[in-house]
Amino acid sequence: MRDCPWLMISIYSVSRDNRMRLHSIKKVFVNLLDSTLRREGACISHFGIAHSGRTLILAGNRLLQLFSIKAGTKNIELCDLEGAVDCESHILNRDSAASDPTTVTAVCPLPMEPGTQSRLLDWIWLGLSNGEMFGILVEEHAPEKFSVHKSSGRFKRNTHCQGVPIYAIMSVSQPSAASAQSIYYSLTMRRRDMCPNTVLSIGADGRLLRTERCTQTHQWVPSGERLCFR
Repeated sequence: MRDCPWLMISIYSVSRDNRMRLHSIKKVFVNLLDSTLRREGACISHFGIAHSGRTLILAGNRLLQLFSIKAGTKNIELCDLEGAVDCESHILNRDSAASDPTTVTAVCPLPMEPGTQSRLLDWIWLGLSNGEMFGILVEEHAPEKFSVHKSSGRFKRNTHCQGVPIYAIMSVSQPSAASAQSIYYSLTMRRRDMCPNTVLSIGADGRLLRTERCTQTHQWVPSGERLCFR
């Protein structure tokens, strides 16, 4: 990346007869005004697809990019989410006077809770190097038109210490309502049954925070915390 101002994401498909096909290549331009990013290059810590299969998340050192995945009859391509650029700049402190932009240190995509409007696709938790947490809601506001919903933003009730990086954010597994299997069984299944209303987050200081979505207000609120290590 030091010799090139962008990254490239290639999309391939593999057929049953082991033939590989290149669908498209997406250039990802980085912030060239960030001297550290220019000097050290991009360090990718998360590259994955959200629960709906329609959102791609690229995150790392001073880097955050969100894309929608559009699958046509012949090709698969990545498109920029509407409103994502402003959202990404705000999260990374590029729109402030801060001299040191923040870094995404934790990513946790969640499924939407049952009964949610079908146009709402993904809820994505982000943990930052400054101790803050953000939630991003992705919606399909028109057929094949994806954007960042206005409900996205900073988790204001976050009780992690300011300036202490978030180590990880994890979803909580739950057994299927139609099955009497144990949580251990769910954890060992190929696809976990993820609870859409609960996450665990842990900071570099060992503070473990449990956050839940209120069933009445649908707002995220802290529901407990403990110190795991010092």
